[in-house]
Amino acid sequence: MPPTSTSPVLAGHAVHLLESPGEGPLVLFTGGAGIVADYWTAVTELLPGVHWAALDRPGLGGTPWPGTLPTLAESVTLLAEVVRTLGAPAVLVAQSMAGYHVEALARRHPELVAGLVLVDSSVSFYTSPPRELPVALPRTVHRLARRRALRALGGLLHQVGASTLVRDPAQVLRTPALRHPYTDADALAAVVAEYCSWSGQGWDLLGVRSAHPFPDVPVVVLSASSTGGRDWLAKQHRLARMLHARQVVTDEGKHLLMIDQPEMVAEAVESVRRQVARG
Repeated sequence: MPPTSTSPVLAGHAVHLLESPGEGPLVLFTGGAGIVADYWTAVTELLPGVHWAALDRPGLGGTPWPGTLPTLAESVTLLAEVVRTLGAPAVLVAQSMAGYHVEALARRHPELVAGLVLVDSSVSFYTSPPRELPVALPRTVHRLARRRALRALGGLLHQVGASTLVRDPAQVLRTPALRHPYTDADALAAVVAEYCSWSGQGWDLLGVRSAHPFPDVPVVVLSASSTGGRDWLAKQHRLARMLHARQVVTDEGKHLLMIDQPEMVAEAVESVRRQVARG
């Protein structure tokens, strides 16, 4: 049975959700900056009988872009509403920037989180505030993308960019479902807005860490050695130590590990689910 597609209003904004019924706990997939739910298909196909959902944040998945840069606080509030609506506590599976969101959620709302799987997560250990980027850039993209030719070009540019983050670019380039979601003005603006907010959200996470301890939940950190070399792996290892996580390093994938290594991601999910079941 294919997953159900819905667009509920949660935390004040329409979002797009794919959901498949099954045994709990809920497994919620959330991608990095501009990454839509379709990127998780190869993983979810390896989890038959599991209750899972995949989230498209505002502006993605056919929903309206709010016209602002997303903040960490807003992203956490949204995740909390999704989990409360679909079933808490949940196992959160987050790639890249979404790693900020799920770590902050676990710290601020530990009752909603059963465990985490971080898929080549972004890592925030800033020592000074990053430079703020203006909302004018995504607003300009939103205005220009009303032209059909520019929307088509935007979808192609995203697909080409994403193809550089996997071992076999053809896996992305030959998949229409990874291009079509980016051929409307709202999606293109949302992608740019999320990239503009990435460093600011990482900075805000430091404040959450200072104010809220990390709960005692199982965590797996999946790290791609090719993402940023030794420095990247050192930061990933530091993150794993801080979260008391089990780290798995792979040389067989790049930043979009859910495309390159769906079996690894699915096994990490099942590992966390087994730990949750054992209590």
